[in-house]
Amino acid sequence: MVNSVFLYPVDSTFDPAPIEAFLAARPDVVMDPLGSGIFMVCGIPEAVDGYREQRLEDPTQFPYVVLVTVKPEYVNVFQEYGDEDRLRSARAFVRWMLQHAPCRVEDEYREDLTAKVASEGVQVLYPALLT
Repeated sequence: MVNSVFLYPVDSTFDPAPIEAFLAARPDVVMDPLGSGIFMVCGIPEAVDGYREQRLEDPTQFPYVVLVTVKPEYVNVFQEYGDEDRLRSARAFVRWMLQHAPCRVEDEYREDLTAKVASEGVQVLYPALLT
């Protein structure tokens, strides 16, 4: 599995507004309540409140969730701590990104996976997920 997916815009920069709106509309995603601008992908909607509380109780670290950082220059999906539910949600987000913005795809080692994802689909980033 890829621990960190980096999506880079092919055409200059991303417009963060529609990306952030998509994430904010997902029932299993919550914006960091401490204002970092990072989205926490919790995997299941029922977990959102608990992870929000964990973050508020210990501002020095994030709970073990998938973290999405949205910048005009890139989007990072840090998913090292993703369980099956969180990874499914992360995969859905990456799939949405690839459908809505031309992207170059790299892993945490800066390996360009764009051609592989284009030919085999986003599932190549999530081989442990069967569905």
